[in-house]
Amino acid sequence: MSVLRLYGFGGTDAFVLFGSAGRAKKIKRRNENEEKTQLLSLLLVLTMLLAFVPASAQAVDETPYDLRVLTFEDADYKGGANFAGGSDWTSLIDDPQYGGPLLYGGGEGFSTESEAYKWTDENNTMLSHVFPYNYNAYCYWGGGHAISNYGSGDIADYGGFQTQLTVYKKGVSGLTRTGAGHNGSDNFAVHYGYIDGSAYNKTEVLPAFSFADGVERVVDHMYITNTTYALNCYIDGNGLTAKIGEDDWVKVVAIGYDANGKKTGETDIYLCNGPDNIVMDWTKWDLSVLGKVHKVAFNVTGSSDNGYGFSQPAYFAYDDVAVRFEKPVSATGIKISSSKLELSVGETASLTATLTPANTTEAVVWTSSNVDVAAVENGTVTAKKAGTATITAVCGNVKAECAVTVTALPIAVSTGDTAAVVSKLGKMQYYAALPYGSTATIEVADAAFLLVSDASSNYINEEGANPFTLTAAQLEKLFLTDVSSVPFAPAKYSKIAYMSIMDAANDRTYDLYLEMTREAVAATGVTLDKNVLTLKPNETAKLTASVLPENTTDSLEWTTSDASIATVKDGAVTALKTGTATITAVCGSAKAECVVTVEASTPVDGVELSKNTITLFPDETAELTARVSPANATDKSITWESENADVASVKNGIITARKAGETIITVKTTDGGFTAKCRVTVKTAVEPKLESGIYQIGTAEELVWFAKKVNGGENALSAVLTSDIDLSEINWTPIGGNTVKFGGIFDGAGHVIRNLSVDYATKASGERVYLGLFGCVEGTKDAHAVIKNFTVSGSMTAKSDYSVYGGNIAGVVADGKYLDLSGVVSRVAVNADENTGKACGVGGFAGVMVDCTVTDCGNEGNVSGVKNIGGFCYELYAGTMTGCYNTGSVTAAGTYVGGIMGYAKKATIQNVYNRGAVSTTKNMVGGLVGVMDASTVTNAYTTGTVAVVETGGTAVGAAIGWAGKVSNVYYLEGTAEKGIGRADDTSAATAEAKTADQMQALQGVLGGYFKADTNAVNGGYPVLQWQPGDVVEATLTGIHITKAPTRTEYTEGESFDAAGMVVMAVYSDGNEKEISDYTIENGEALTAGMTSVTVKSGDFTAEQPVTVTKKDVKAEYTLTMPADKTVNAGEAVAVPVTLSHTGDETTFHAADMVFTYDTDKLTYVSVDVPDSNCSVDAATAGRVHVQAYGEAKNLGEAFTLNFTVKTTAAGTATVTATSAKIDKSANAVAKDAPEAQLLDAETMLTIKAVHNVTLDPIFTGNLTVEDGADYTFSKTDKDKSHYEYTNVKATVDGKDVEVVDNGDGTYTVKNVTGDLTVTGKRTAKTYSVKVEGTGAEDMTAASSAIYGEDFKFTLDRKDGFRYTVAVKVGDKSVTPDTTDNLSYTIPGADVTGNIVITVTKDAIQVEKTTVNFEGSGAGDVNGGTSQDTPTGADFTFTVNEDAKYNYTVKLGDEVLTGTNGSYTIPGVKVVSGAITVTVEKTVSTQGVKVQQYVKLENQQSVWLVTVEADPGANNVYTYGGERMFKTTKYGTNGTYAYLVIAPTLSVKDAAAQLGITAGEAAETVSYGGDVNGSSVIDINDAQLVYDLYNAHYSDFTTVSMYKFLCADIADDTPEGSTLLNVSDAVAVISKINQQ
Repeated sequence: MSVLRLYGFGGTDAFVLFGSAGRAKKIKRRNENEEKTQLLSLLLVLTMLLAFVPASAQAVDETPYDLRVLTFEDADYKGGANFAGGSDWTSLIDDPQYGGPLLYGGGEGFSTESEAYKWTDENNTMLSHVFPYNYNAYCYWGGGHAISNYGSGDIADYGGFQTQLTVYKKGVSGLTRTGAGHNGSDNFAVHYGYIDGSAYNKTEVLPAFSFADGVERVVDHMYITNTTYALNCYIDGNGLTAKIGEDDWVKVVAIGYDANGKKTGETDIYLCNGPDNIVMDWTKWDLSVLGKVHKVAFNVTGSSDNGYGFSQPAYFAYDDVAVRFEKPVSATGIKISSSKLELSVGETASLTATLTPANTTEAVVWTSSNVDVAAVENGTVTAKKAGTATITAVCGNVKAECAVTVTALPIAVSTGDTAAVVSKLGKMQYYAALPYGSTATIEVADAAFLLVSDASSNYINEEGANPFTLTAAQLEKLFLTDVSSVPFAPAKYSKIAYMSIMDAANDRTYDLYLEMTREAVAATGVTLDKNVLTLKPNETAKLTASVLPENTTDSLEWTTSDASIATVKDGAVTALKTGTATITAVCGSAKAECVVTVEASTPVDGVELSKNTITLFPDETAELTARVSPANATDKSITWESENADVASVKNGIITARKAGETIITVKTTDGGFTAKCRVTVKTAVEPKLESGIYQIGTAEELVWFAKKVNGGENALSAVLTSDIDLSEINWTPIGGNTVKFGGIFDGAGHVIRNLSVDYATKASGERVYLGLFGCVEGTKDAHAVIKNFTVSGSMTAKSDYSVYGGNIAGVVADGKYLDLSGVVSRVAVNADENTGKACGVGGFAGVMVDCTVTDCGNEGNVSGVKNIGGFCYELYAGTMTGCYNTGSVTAAGTYVGGIMGYAKKATIQNVYNRGAVSTTKNMVGGLVGVMDASTVTNAYTTGTVAVVETGGTAVGAAIGWAGKVSNVYYLEGTAEKGIGRADDTSAATAEAKTADQMQALQGVLGGYFKADTNAVNGGYPVLQWQPGDVVEATLTGIHITKAPTRTEYTEGESFDAAGMVVMAVYSDGNEKEISDYTIENGEALTAGMTSVTVKSGDFTAEQPVTVTKKDVKAEYTLTMPADKTVNAGEAVAVPVTLSHTGDETTFHAADMVFTYDTDKLTYVSVDVPDSNCSVDAATAGRVHVQAYGEAKNLGEAFTLNFTVKTTAAGTATVTATSAKIDKSANAVAKDAPEAQLLDAETMLTIKAVHNVTLDPIFTGNLTVEDGADYTFSKTDKDKSHYEYTNVKATVDGKDVEVVDNGDGTYTVKNVTGDLTVTGKRTAKTYSVKVEGTGAEDMTAASSAIYGEDFKFTLDRKDGFRYTVAVKVGDKSVTPDTTDNLSYTIPGADVTGNIVITVTKDAIQVEKTTVNFEGSGAGDVNGGTSQDTPTGADFTFTVNEDAKYNYTVKLGDEVLTGTNGSYTIPGVKVVSGAITVTVEKTVSTQGVKVQQYVKLENQQSVWLVTVEADPGANNVYTYGGERMFKTTKYGTNGTYAYLVIAPTLSVKDAAAQLGITAGEAAETVSYGGDVNGSSVIDINDAQLVYDLYNAHYSDFTTVSMYKFLCADIADDTPEGSTLLNVSDAVAVISKINQQ
């Protein structure tokens, strides 16, 4: 019987008691059928017997390693000459045992390791030992492992330290040199050494053995025993230690270490544990728990302590050390963690190799194809220089590769001629070290222009040069004060210079850290720039300290002698109060002092504001600045206040508009209370009219609305100006910005935009600034934005107290891309201060234009900034400029400066001229263009001077500073030294000098785009054909005040003083100039409460705010009553009596007044009194006495009592106030002691008889009428024409009287002598209704409508037609109300005339959309996978959803939500053409089963995953991306199967791995018994089935999954068993027998 052996998990073997298929013998028998039957019967019996044999009994363990043993026996010695010079182990045994020459040298040990005692088990275990260096020597008293062969059974005689190398051997009397080792061998090793942590133990290194070849291995075990010296101490003790007690113990601890010195683990074994448990013979110690080790160190420790630490002998003997040597396992596959690496020079990356099988014993060898480019060590790749290399990992016969591309670092740093080593710290972070005090030259690869800033965003490379050099002093300014966050550890005394380098063209920003290294240098002296300071409270001053030597490493510190008088921080001194304090600067041992004297303060004498009027729109802000005088005032603190914060609020000078209206902003000084005021008008933006999709803009409010609409996100709008626009007092917000860029069309239609004003100050560091009429404009490549046909004038100012990141500033367009400009003239003065000018492009017309076309445009405004500046624009990139000019001056302080533009790149410039003067400090400047890059200039001239302060620059030209291709270009001689400063190709760049006379006659030479200046509008020099040839006299279009007068506060009666006021006139050509021939309309005798005076010039006015207060005069008391008046009989009449005064009197304490009235015509009603301390006595008819007294009456300038009487009869009557008096004395109560007697006053009432009037509600009129008077009344309705009035009648005291119809909606009854009653009837008019148009037959409407009542009509819409309904009421178009476009209502308010309803009916062709379904669930969609539906209409479809699946339905990336399988796509998403819906179905846990197929012995199993559900036609189930097999075995409707190896597997986990792949067919598993696919069912199939059941395969590569599935022949599932079992082998045999 042959045995088939299959290798499985864990090194186990499975044995099968079948003959191998390859060894089957053909036996000839006479009866072939009989032979077959007998064989199969035998196999059946054997198979059944095997079913009862446990799997563990069928397998034999096969260890994957061999054991090699260190025996210390001479027969096993395989090395050369050893430490002692011998070629065996015995030669390493010392004699005597203590003090011998091998272990102790001359008694003091050895001083070098080469001399020290050592041994190596060469060519065997490779274990090696050398004495450790302890107690300043290599000696056995410092610990070690000594070879020995001494043994004795006599512990008492051989238990001293002199026999330290002797082990106990039972039964041996005396000392033996043979047989004392393990198993009676001769030699062994004796360990001595320990570390107990006590102060008396100075051992630093424990004795250890290690593998001499450096390989890590598992030490399986070794045998240990006690020495006679140790046993003697344990049993009897000695003078150094007591014997072992019941609780005492001694043990050995083994500690494992890997090749890197990292601890792998530790284990221990007791040498004794109490007196009854002492090791007396060789004992096995398992060391495999330490894992793979390079070294094992040993320590002896225990409980005995004699006061000097561990007191028992630290000895033990060991022998037969077994080491595991793994059996070789060849690698069959290798994969590197990355197949491609991209590194910069200096970077490293780690590669890891994954080996198959994982337990291969072959090592990985790493190599590089080019070590100069990339080196590799243990998988770590280091980039050396730019280039490519291939990293190869080889393991045995397999290899894998990684392609490495090394790019040069983008940054190079050098000092002088020495290149620094630059390394990469992180993403876009680089580092270099330089000596302190050196210069640094930095260069960025492939960068044309660099923006370099420090940690505070201050720019340090103004020229944008590349490379650029920083001096030591400049580098010091970049030193970081806080280096805690730098991405590396700086050396001591180093200074770290940091800079941010932005390569704008390539959109890359680098962080560069330069470590300036230095040694410690002590400071020898400190000096201050000031030794004496005189300040006033709240003033500050800066002290600067100079330290010697300059490269000192000592830190500078500042102190003050009195922090209550003056404080100091980093040299900044702040004065607090009067007195004297000493400021000291200390650096190391050196110091310097400054005496600070704080004097009394300087008072404030006034304040003024930067603006006196501002116009804003809601939510806009503006900034006011206050200037306190004198400039050296001590307390310049101020407060701000708004008169009406609901209109506009103010905080720290920042005004925020809230709602429409006006308010006054007041600033007030804390010292002296001086004030200044600014009138703020908040207007509402007005939506312009929209015609044919174009906004018609005719006012400033409409232009502001348009700007807000664009900036709000609707950037593609179009607009046209319908009239000139005046933006006076409006702080303009540009149209379009960096976030929302204007991309529409703006047509000025030849109009003028005047008084454009932008005065912008940045709010924080790092802003991008885009200022202009338009901020950022960007069309598309196929549809450019358009700006054309207007003139703009005004000013554009940008300033910042911070560093600005970037941006552009210009009169018309700050930043443009894909833009067409034509017919636009800018007369805007543009100014950028130092901070904004350093970072921003500046141009009179435009900032930067990319891919733009500029035609027939001009700039006439002056431009000033720092660098990157042009009279027309800063830069034109990849665009064309034709027919443009500049006449404004250009003032700069940097590079890239030009009269037309500062920088031209890939630009075509033709037919242009410049007449403006150009001046700057540095070079790269030209009268036309500063710098050209791949650009051309043709047909151009310039007459402006070009002035440069710095000398030596080569790129300075009257025409071009740095030229590209230049032809037919001329410049006025004398405007600069050269026409072209420098050129890329001098042969392609020429400019010719001309005299003024020659230049004025140049139009013919320049070409047809120019003409002569016949009317001297351009100084006689040629103008462009499109420019006006005549001088048109500008007309006055308005005035405005740009500076308030010196005085704005007055007392009533004073006259307005215009001194200091600046009034500007605005003209039709957009220009402005100061005027003085204006008049003041209301400036004489100003009255209290006035808020402004009117300034007038011609027909135009402007308002100047003023404050007028009441004049302080002495009080004069008066008593006043109303003039005589006529009233009606029966009427209650209030007669106000006012006690008043002038001046500042606001209180009185007592008053006394008597009122009298005629009793025959009047009766008393009441007197209104102000508080409870007033009494009224009206007991006497005709007389009322009023008294006021007690506390002061805070009643303002007038004290008024309303005396009310009722008229009783016609005639005349008098009301008189008499005997009035007042007392101002405090708490006056004496009402008869007045301070002043006041004049009496009276009012005469003429009382007329009146009659009552009763009016029908359809009429309006008075409800009384005087006796004998005519009475007129009118129809009630506003629009009386819509009603018919009939039966208008009147009665007087019940008698009919005539009513006259006046024909204008009013009626009159004459000579009314009694009570009047008016009646009548009113009927609403009826209007006709007419329905017309091609769809009239589908409309249902009444033929008439009643005024004021809702009119309803309906429309019967027919399929296939489009309807339009239009309604006119009279001449007015009305939109009817409708919710469904079927029923309509004309509101009653609109039913005011005849109605015409026009219904237009047009046949329409319904557009179709094709909906295509795809995905694994597309076949479950009702109606097929392609369906048509009307475009724009909701589309609903259903999916036959099977509960065994989860469905996901998507339209594009949008997941659709359905109900019961029904889904709807909204009409807006049903677009024309075709749309695709993806229906994916995944298996739910329902229908998924997991069963144990084969149980493995390593706590894992083969699991059978089955899915009993149909994936759809031409679809196949997948598990983890692998196709599943179709089977008819595990379900009624067909199932899919897959096998998984895992410890456990749940249905939920399995379902998560399931998927469906479309377009593939599954292979169907056959269960006919032909398991091995040989087309014959024979004994080999039975053998394979049993092999599969019994073998533990780690994967399905040796035997395919298909065969595993085919093997489950039997339809049984034994209780507690697996699906694949012995029954399946029996089933195959049964099938063989059935053949």
